[in-house]
Amino acid sequence: MSNTSIVGRMRDVVDALRNRMISNVEAEGSLESHASALEGMPEDLRRELRSLTYELVQSDWEEDRQFTLPLTQEVIVRLENWLDKVPS
Repeated sequence: MSNTSIVGRMRDVVDALRNRMISNVEAEGSLESHASALEGMPEDLRRELRSLTYELVQSDWEEDRQFTLPLTQEVIVRLENWLDKVPS
C-alpha cells in the first residue's frame, strides 16, 4: 500500500476522532498501526507522531474523558499538519 493510501486512512481516523466516532485511545492505536506501514519515513517524523499520539492520550485524561474539548482539538490540528509532512 502506498504512503498516500495510508495517509488517507490516517486522515479518516483523525476525522472520526474530530466527529466523536472514536475515542482518543482508539485513535492513538489506529494511527500508530497505520504509521508502522509508512515507507521512507525520517526518524524525526516517526518521533513526532509518537509524541502527538502520546499527547492525544494525555489530553483524554486531562479532559476527564470527554471527546470534544480544547486539548484534543489542538492535537487534531497538529496531527493534520503532521500528515501534510509525510512523504508520498
